Amino acid sequence: MHPQLIISLLGSVILILLTLQNPNPVQVRLLGWESEPIPLIVIVIISFLGGIIVASILSLRRQRRMRLKISQLENELEDSKKPLLSMDTKLLTENKKPGKKIEDDDL
Repeated sequence: MHPQLIISLLGSVILILLTLQNPNPVQVRLLGWESEPIPLIVIVIISFLGGIIVASILSLRRQRRMRLKISQLENELEDSKKPLLSMDTKLLTENKKPGKKIEDDDL
């Protein structure tokens, strides 16, 4: 099995256990603000979804940087092939002159 699948399944099992073992409502306090009592699982799910969103955004940024790097490397590769192609063309045209014998040293 893939490690990501195992981690996802393990996280789901932990979330289910947390839900079953903590059915009591809790009150959230943040910088002087207080919420009405809500089930703990709602807070866990909101936190979990927030983590997924943040991880996705960071992953997309990384993926974009990698695509840009791949594009740069492909351009460098194409640029490095151009001199070789022109050298090959030059050698072929020189060897096609009438009366010129192609030897192993020429290739």
